[in-house]
Amino acid sequence: MVMKIFTDGIQEKEQENPIEANQNKHGYISLSYSVALSGKIELYWNDQLAYRLYFAVR
Repeated sequence: MVMKIFTDGIQEKEQENPIEANQNKHGYISLSYSVALSGKIELYWNDQLAYRLYFAVR
């Protein structure tokens, strides 16, 4: 699984987490921003977009 984080339209971070077959995995990510911005997190499974989450910091 690959996670990509974008803020204000620019890719900020990319992280790959290998997951073995038949393994139930749960996880979390913690992000902290001190300024107002908007962004999105994309999760890719087998090189295909699986989920997109939008967020805003006010």
